[in-house]
Amino acid sequence: MAKKLTDTVNEHEQQLAQAVRTSAQQIWQAGLGAFVKAQQEEQGAGGGEQAFARLVAAGSVLQQRVRASGEAQQGAGSTPEADAEVDNDSDSGGARSWDSLEQVFEDRVVRALGAIGVPSKRDLDLLAGQIGRLGEQVAQLQTQLQTQLQTQLQTQLQTQRDGQADDRSGRT
Repeated sequence: MAKKLTDTVNEHEQQLAQAVRTSAQQIWQAGLGAFVKAQQEEQGAGGGEQAFARLVAAGSVLQQRVRASGEAQQGAGSTPEADAEVDNDSDSGGARSWDSLEQVFEDRVVRALGAIGVPSKRDLDLLAGQIGRLGEQVAQLQTQLQTQLQTQLQTQLQTQRDGQADDRSGRT
């Protein structure tokens, strides 16, 4: 039974990972679509490079808002209105920015999944631990039950033998 539940947990984790990959792919495709659309709009003005520069600038602004939002969320709850008001003037470098963006994205995905009732990895780990402990308890109870049944059976057999011995001694 524990193996079946563990398999269910693993299957659920795989489904969750697939959903996150799908969302990330859709976000990437939306960015590419925005770039293509901006290029098409700028084609008459001769500016594919201008379209790209505008998208980079818009992405930078959004990245700063997301980073600031993530920092603001560490204190208290965050709302989209508060996220739009927060402005971060510091530039922390490419790798750190991506890490921050990734963390904010992960946190929001976890919150969204929690809001619709999807258990977190921590919840699933706790559940798997409980299942393991319950499996151990069931095994102990089975052993105790088996021992009790053997003791009862031996007692009954001894009682029958004693009764038969009494019957034989009474006949002679």
